[in-house]
Amino acid sequence: MAQSYEEAVRWYRRGAILGNATCQCNLGYMYQYGKGVPQSDKAAVGWYRKSSDLGNENGKMRLGYMYRFGRGVPQSYRKALELFEEAAEKNNPDAMRNIGWMYESGKGVDVSYETAAGWYRRGAELGDASCMDSLGLLYLHGKGVPQSDKMAVEWFTRSAKNGNQYGQRDLGHMYESGKGVIRDLKEAVHWYQMSADQGNVTAKGRLGAMRRADRP
Repeated sequence: MAQSYEEAVRWYRRGAILGNATCQCNLGYMYQYGKGVPQSDKAAVGWYRKSSDLGNENGKMRLGYMYRFGRGVPQSYRKALELFEEAAEKNNPDAMRNIGWMYESGKGVDVSYETAAGWYRRGAELGDASCMDSLGLLYLHGKGVPQSDKMAVEWFTRSAKNGNQYGQRDLGHMYESGKGVIRDLKEAVHWYQMSADQGNVTAKGRLGAMRRADRP
């Protein structure tokens, strides 16, 4: 069946009007990204809020995202964090990743690498590949956790094998530099290529540099 965003919107709207929180969240997503409807952050926020008010974890997470970036609402890290925490209570790994980022970067809260690591770990244990990569970076730089190249490689590997372009890029770097693993340029190229195939600019740059270095 051919994909039809307009048809999806029609069904989401029917469910949303009947009070289905998942349909409300999905309809908000369609408005946020202009799929099957004119793009409208304001409309997206309206539907995310209805979904959130009904306790939907994804509605809360997406509404928090809108507050984080000030899309359709006044920008507020405090409100974003509040919504992310509510979603995280329902084991939403996207929310956990956002909370980790806020503590790591000091947005709306005091910087706490230890707290960031805790949230990234929770998300990683739920299978979130971005949390795996973020936790690996904390191990690489010894922020909030004991510095460990070996642990960094472990989390980058898990992230990379779950298809995350940043985990693939970072794992490529570890193989290129020989940090936490035996240096293996062939393996580095493999992971850089995987990342580059997803559009990662840094990985593309490293591939180019390695190929130039191989020229006689």
